[in-house]
Amino acid sequence: MDSRLLPLCVDLDGTLTPVDTFLEACVELLKQNPLKAALLPFWLMKGVAYAKQKVVESIEWDPKTVPLNEAFLEFLRKERASGRKIYLATAAPERVARDMASLAGFFEGVISTTFERNLIGRRKAEELVNRFGAGGFEYAGNSRADMPVWMAAGSALVVYPSPGVIRSLKREQITVINVFSRSGSQLKHLITAMRPYQLVKNLLIFVPLLSSHEFTDPALVGKFVLAYIAFSCLTSAVYLFNDLFDMPHDRAHAEKKFRPIARGLVGIPLIVSAILILIAAGLLISSLFPPLFSLTLAVYLVFATLYSWVFKKIPVADTVLLAFLYTLRIIAGNTASGISFSFWLLMFSVFFFFGLAELKRYAELNLLSTGSGLSPEGGGGQLKIPGRGYTTSDIPMIQSLGTASAMVSILILGLYVDSQRVTLLYHRPYILWFECLLVLYWLSRMWFLAGRKKITGDPIIFTFKDRTSYIIGFLVAVVAVLAT
Repeated sequence: MDSRLLPLCVDLDGTLTPVDTFLEACVELLKQNPLKAALLPFWLMKGVAYAKQKVVESIEWDPKTVPLNEAFLEFLRKERASGRKIYLATAAPERVARDMASLAGFFEGVISTTFERNLIGRRKAEELVNRFGAGGFEYAGNSRADMPVWMAAGSALVVYPSPGVIRSLKREQITVINVFSRSGSQLKHLITAMRPYQLVKNLLIFVPLLSSHEFTDPALVGKFVLAYIAFSCLTSAVYLFNDLFDMPHDRAHAEKKFRPIARGLVGIPLIVSAILILIAAGLLISSLFPPLFSLTLAVYLVFATLYSWVFKKIPVADTVLLAFLYTLRIIAGNTASGISFSFWLLMFSVFFFFGLAELKRYAELNLLSTGSGLSPEGGGGQLKIPGRGYTTSDIPMIQSLGTASAMVSILILGLYVDSQRVTLLYHRPYILWFECLLVLYWLSRMWFLAGRKKITGDPIIFTFKDRTSYIIGFLVAVVAVLAT
C-alpha cells in the first residue's frame, strides 16, 4: 500500500518537538514549587505514568513556550493539506498531548499516557496495532524506544535520529520513508551553551596581580591561570543552570530564543551531567589552593544559583547581586594568591559593575520600548523583559541609578589616586588622574550608545567587540606605566 494512504502517527518528545516535555516539566516543578518537587521520587514509586500526570498537574505550563521541529512541522502541514489523517501518539501526559495537538491544529486525534499506562515502546505499538492494524499506519519517531512501534508500522519516518537508531532500523530492515536530520551534535551545542565568549569576564581574577605589580613572578602568574580555569568551570556550569531554569522566558525573548538550550538542541540529561562535571572540576582544582579560595568559589556558586532561581526577578536586587558576583572574581584572585585585598579596588568594582548591570537593563528596556517585540505587555500596559521584574516605565529610574553609580566609581578612583596607598606602588601617582578622565569618557560613551540603541545587550561583551574600548584600554595601560 502507498504509505501516503496510511494514517501517520507522530511522536511528541524528540519528534514534533526536540525536547523531552516530561523532563522540562520536572525542571519547572523544581523552579515553581521546590517542596512539591521533593515528592517526585515517591510518585515514581507508583509508576512513571503516575509521576508524569502528577508533575504536569502541579505546574503552570504554557505549550506556546515549547519549541517545534520546524522542518518536520512543515512536512506534516503539507501531508494534512493533502488529506492525510495524522495522529499524535506520545508518552507525554494527556494534558500536554492535547495542548500540543491543539497548538499544531492539524491532528485527527490524540493517543497519550494516562495514570495507568505509560504509552511508550511496546505499549504504544500494541495500542496503535489495536487501532489501525499491524502495518496499517506509518510512524514518525526519533529514538530506540520507538523501535517496537516502527516494527509494527507499515513504514517509518525518522526525526533527528542518532547514528545508533539508523543502524537499528537498517538491521531490522524497516522501510524508512524519510529522515529529518539536524546539523551539529549535542556536544557542539553544549559547548555553545556554556558561552565560552563569556569567559573574558573571568579575567577579573587577574586584576589583583596587575594592581599589585606582581606580574613578573612566573609562579604567581601560574597560580592565577589555574585559578582562572577553576573559576571558569564554575561560571560555565552556572550559565548552563541559568539557561536550563530560564527556558520559557528565553523562548519569549527575541535574541535569547536562539540559545541552544532554549531551542532544545541539548538534552536535559546531558546538561545536568555537564553541570555536575564542571562543578566537580572547579572544586577539585580549587583544592590545590588555600581553603579561602575554595570558600570564595562556593560563595560564588551559591549566590549565582540564587540569582538564577530567585533574584533575577527582583528589580535592583538582581543588579546589586551581579555587582557582587563580578567583585567576587577579583576577591578570588586575592584568595588564590595571598595578595592582600585593596578595599579601594573592591569599592570601585562594586559601583562600576552595578552601573554596568543597570546599563544592560536600560539597553534591553530601551530596545523594548521601541516595539522590538521582545515580550508581551506587562502590568499597566507597560512592556516587560521576559523573566525579569522590570517594565519600560522603569527606564528613567534605571538610567538614574546606573549613571549615578558610574560617577561614584570614578569618584572612588579619584580618591584612590589621592590616597597614601597609591604612593607605595607609583612614583608619579598624579599621572593617574588621566585614568579618571579616560574612565569618565568610556562610561559616558557607553550610556550614550545604549541610549542610541547601539548597545542592546551585555555591555561587557560589547566592549570586547568595540574598537574604541580597546583604544581606551590601551591608553589606561600607558598611563599606569607612566605613573609607575
